[in-house]
Amino acid sequence: MFNAFFKSEGKILAASQLPSTCSDDEFTDVGRNDISKIEEVCREYDAQIPNELKLYYDVVTHKFHAEISYEDYSVKGKVTPFEVFMAWLRKEKNDNK
Repeated sequence: MFNAFFKSEGKILAASQLPSTCSDDEFTDVGRNDISKIEEVCREYDAQIPNELKLYYDVVTHKFHAEISYEDYSVKGKVTPFEVFMAWLRKEKNDNK
């Protein structure tokens, strides 16, 4: 699963809410392709595939920060990837108040 949100002018916005020359479908397709490439590289090097990747980009410093988790959420009461994403989105919205 791939999903994203952005902080713009102090507001948290879904990809589809941003004004852009690139459609949100294109953005999602690129994200899904990138996830597939990460999985391929992990398999090639016999490395564990992350279950969660949170990527932050700072527009001021032009730097990325990533948080990677390998925790198996399905063991913890069958939490879905969407529920994990929504929890992150809620946290960011609450932190942004």
